[in-house]
Amino acid sequence: MTAKLRIGAAVLSATCVAAALAHAEVKVTAAAGGWEAFGGTTSNGTPVCGISKDLKEKYFSVKLFSGRDTVTVQLSDKDWNLEKGIKYDITMRFDQNKVWRATGVGFLFNDGDPGMEYTIRRQELGEFTREFGNSSGLVLHLAKPGLQDWTIDLTGVKDVKTAFETCSNDLK
Repeated sequence: MTAKLRIGAAVLSATCVAAALAHAEVKVTAAAGGWEAFGGTTSNGTPVCGISKDLKEKYFSVKLFSGRDTVTVQLSDKDWNLEKGIKYDITMRFDQNKVWRATGVGFLFNDGDPGMEYTIRRQELGEFTREFGNSSGLVLHLAKPGLQDWTIDLTGVKDVKTAFETCSNDLK
């Protein structure tokens, strides 16, 4: 084997290893009613736990990333025309509980779908998961003309919440 061929093989091997390491490894740990609890690592190796639901042409998730003091809520609707980096006011309400207010930021998911994300302080996670797990519905209101409110059925959240909490407690 020539030196150039050996170097090429080494570079190819290193590239394959780096690509494998960069691959997100997230596994579903519980599922019910269309909701999934998951845990693993992101594509940059950060440990993550979450709960998500794919709604027809829409997506809702709550993610807790290791080392962060916030919980990230991510939303997507294929019909949205949001601008990356632009801030949007949003409210979220579980049944008749208090209204949660946040400022979301527009972004694009890796597949190109428009999204918005906002954070909830980790100190509020107990109250948030209690309301999330004990409620039957969630209404999201985005204060942008032309966007419809979302009403999300929370049937099944109670069944996956424990897996999310277990994963979250194990994060460092």
